[in-house]
Amino acid sequence: MILDKTVDAFLLSNKTLIKNFIIFLIVLKFVPTNLFGFNLNRFISPVTRPIQNFMNHHLVRLVLFFLLLWACCWKRDMMLFVLLVLLMR
Repeated sequence: MILDKTVDAFLLSNKTLIKNFIIFLIVLKFVPTNLFGFNLNRFISPVTRPIQNFMNHHLVRLVLFFLLLWACCWKRDMMLFVLLVLLMR
């Protein structure tokens, strides 16, 4: 039970930081790569590819899933839940 309270306190104290980071990852996920005929992929991919590879790792997905369960079932934070659903899409 001490671990549960510690994790809960950590997540609650850093909730806005977690939300801002998830919003950044969502924006990064949906950034356009072809804009008005210009291929921006070669400029953007050195930044986005390592982040997306890390986010697609199975352990990161598992942590995000548990964070999703925590947000919807324990804390009932629908804003964080919706952001996580968009990120895991």
